[in-house]
Amino acid sequence: MSTPSCLDPAMLGLLMPMHVTLDAHGTIGGAGPTLVRLMQGPPDGQSFFDLFEIRRPSGITDPAELAQRAGQRLFLVARNLPATPFRGVMVPRIGGGMMLNLSFGIGIVEAVRDHGLTHADFAPTDLAMELLYLVEAKSAIMEELRALNLRLQGAKSMAEEQALTDTLTG
Repeated sequence: MSTPSCLDPAMLGLLMPMHVTLDAHGTIGGAGPTLVRLMQGPPDGQSFFDLFEIRRPSGITDPAELAQRAGQRLFLVARNLPATPFRGVMVPRIGGGMMLNLSFGIGIVEAVRDHGLTHADFAPTDLAMELLYLVEAKSAIMEELRALNLRLQGAKSMAEEQALTDTLTG
């Protein structure tokens, strides 16, 4: 069985909806559908470093420095989304250039809320949706417990008042 040298862009977007491909000069050649949505349009043809700031490791400001960090975890922000942190890893592409796959990391709950993301914005194998369901379930349970606690406090106050009040004399 032969291994394809590249994936169809739609299939790549399905597997990695927040990827970005770069040529050797750091120019974006393509991006996944979720990243396109977040960037409010395809970033193709733009400089990666004009659109993104790599915060850690610090000091990466050009494609050559980025290429030296292949396989390392990167922490970055999109300049038009400074409140949305990304995590990423870059790998070299066969034939030149690089591919960077991004995620929201621990900030996924805020990113989903802030950008109105749905299950369609994540890879089918991504456990993000299950995590979000757990967060929603926990929130619903906590709200239910809060309401129950308020009812119990009210019942306790009423019971204490009844215990200290003579029904005949008030």
